Amino acid sequence: MLRATLFDFYGTLAEVPREGGYQTINNWLEIVRTAGKEITLKEGARIGTQLWEDYSLGRMQSDREYVEKFLDIVGIAKSEDIINKLLETWVARRLFVVYPETISVIAEIKKIGLKIGVISDSPVPWFKNHIIQAGIEKLVDATVVSGEIGSKKPNPQIYMKVLEKLQLEPLETVFISDAPSDLLGAHKVGIERLVLISPSSKPYRVGEQAKDSFKEKFMELEELKIKPIVVKNLGETLNVIKGFLKP
Repeated sequence: MLRATLFDFYGTLAEVPREGGYQTINNWLEIVRTAGKEITLKEGARIGTQLWEDYSLGRMQSDREYVEKFLDIVGIAKSEDIINKLLETWVARRLFVVYPETISVIAEIKKIGLKIGVISDSPVPWFKNHIIQAGIEKLVDATVVSGEIGSKKPNPQIYMKVLEKLQLEPLETVFISDAPSDLLGAHKVGIERLVLISPSSKPYRVGEQAKDSFKEKFMELEELKIKPIVVKNLGETLNVIKGFLKP
């Protein structure tokens, strides 16, 4: 019997446009230059990617700590002035988009009588702020993010943790994501109802690169004989869930 719907968050219910990350790197490199350090865009991106990985795994607890680690790596003194400049020009913190159908889909699922769980690979502060901005905080019964448990999807731990919080078995849930690799993790813990949202509905993703990655990961699902229901957008998931409820 289906008792809950589990969602991935970023890319499925809401999104931080990638251009925000690119703009942030450019802003920070300009600040670094004015402080007397010359760093290439490639090196800046590498540093930012590694720090974000650490932040998403809970090895840092705040944006300020992230900024201070960045300054340590590039070798610039941590003055309040430069820390504040970096925080103020962190464009991606402000660029957050909730998909138009997110609230209505989740509200309708709640009306049906199902619980809602949300999982995400993200730092705790970002997720807490964004789930409030998304307007779904009070509709969600359980959340688990990588920053609180130290592991990311598709590691089974993040799925098991949300099931534990909901006090449900894998077979009592459906998992919905825009990333084929996320479904691999869900399948490993025994979730059989899997729904995949096509990248064509994601206007904020990087075009062909994102589509190529999607195809590659989808092929992995096929090789493992994992057959999710593929939908064009989040709105279509509602009919899929109602179909699962039919006798």
